[in-house]
Amino acid sequence: MQDVKIMACKKIPVSWPVGDGTWKNAGTGQLYNIISDYKLHDNGWSVWSWRLDLRFPMYVGEFQFYDEIRDCYDLHVVFEGDHYIRYNSKSAKIIRVGYGGSCSECKGK
Repeated sequence: MQDVKIMACKKIPVSWPVGDGTWKNAGTGQLYNIISDYKLHDNGWSVWSWRLDLRFPMYVGEFQFYDEIRDCYDLHVVFEGDHYIRYNSKSAKIIRVGYGGSCSECKGK
């Protein structure tokens, strides 16, 4: 297993639009080995507008998810498996995934 800390604030471009709540392949290349699948959907009747569900098959660590207006959302993954983030955004599509740090640590990098 690769230590994500040695790649602090590494950002990978993605294109994850809001969908219908079904799992989608996260992509190929370096990201596929970290996050295998995602689903981004309306969070229903809640204070949070959006929910991003993620599958981490092997990795744990600090991750950041950036929407189209460049807002950043942290996720600390302590075990392999499914995790989620709920958030509010005027443009919910996720365009970048960062790992190896937090939103505040990686700001501007």
